[in-house]
Amino acid sequence: MLALAVIKWSNSVYAGAKVLKTDVAGALCVLDTLDSTNRCPTDWVENGGSCYLTLGTVVKSYSAGAALCERGSSDSHLVRVDSEAENTFLSTLVPTGSAATENMLLGFYYSPRHDQFVWQSGDLPTYSSWSSGNGKQNLAGGSCAVLDSTTSGSWSNAPCDQLTGNLVCEMPAFVV
Repeated sequence: MLALAVIKWSNSVYAGAKVLKTDVAGALCVLDTLDSTNRCPTDWVENGGSCYLTLGTVVKSYSAGAALCERGSSDSHLVRVDSEAENTFLSTLVPTGSAATENMLLGFYYSPRHDQFVWQSGDLPTYSSWSSGNGKQNLAGGSCAVLDSTTSGSWSNAPCDQLTGNLVCEMPAFVV
């Protein structure tokens, strides 16, 4: 068994987790035991070699979402979608109800340098699921992207500094 320390921030998602240390900024250090059968930290869901954490938090900007995900773990980032199967899985993680919260913020934004959308890591996409009229042709609608669970996981443009989207973070599953 190998233990891995995972830094998480304080909110109701972590009720019941064993708190080892709390710092002034509200981060928690939680010790999880990860192995070949438990490859993701507490409260993260595994799918296709990645771990996903749905925070139940609606963020208002790309930078706020990116900062929260990076604060969760050194390997954590905004969701990156590399296949239709992953896109379908992710669309099930978005809570349904108010239309204002049925979007999920993607780690995908328009890069003028590349003249196309790129992932938070700077990587070029190998998959996309833009709804009709969105993507590079709709930069007036925003230069960030959200996944809309009400349209079977299609993506729409959103303004990076004035968006509304559920925050889901992703990191690689632990490999033994």
